[in-house]
Amino acid sequence: MQVVYSDKFKASWIFFVTPLENPGHVISGTFKCMLFLFLAPFALLLVVLGVALLGFSVLPNLLLGCLNLCVIGSFMTYLLVRKLPFSSALEGTNQGGTFIRTMLFLIVPGLLGVGHWLLSGFQWVIGLWIVLSAVAFWLILDEVKKKGWQNLQ
Repeated sequence: MQVVYSDKFKASWIFFVTPLENPGHVISGTFKCMLFLFLAPFALLLVVLGVALLGFSVLPNLLLGCLNLCVIGSFMTYLLVRKLPFSSALEGTNQGGTFIRTMLFLIVPGLLGVGHWLLSGFQWVIGLWIVLSAVAFWLILDEVKKKGWQNLQ
């Protein structure tokens, strides 16, 4: 996630002097903020257009799609974010060496998307998958919140 880079990275000292028991709370809050700012407007637009064009039967599939995006994003946050937000200079970043890792991470969303497309006609499966995705999202975010200082660079 690119949220760790900033032109004003020297102001990140505030994270280190506050009495944070776990910096995972800051990382989790940043992830939820990004979801709200970037996913929520797009999801709301899709819900309005989907209901207008296809009716209310599209809502479970839209909810599952949004939950799957949340699960993928939180999982990538758990695995990849090793710094606090806005705490690194953009000039000093390693620009190479992440292409293969990024392509491997794209396999999981692709498999979830294909599975959703194949099972979209079975509403009971979609309902079960919604519950499982919501539980997975909650559990992964809980693990992100537990990240300690030793897990950061």
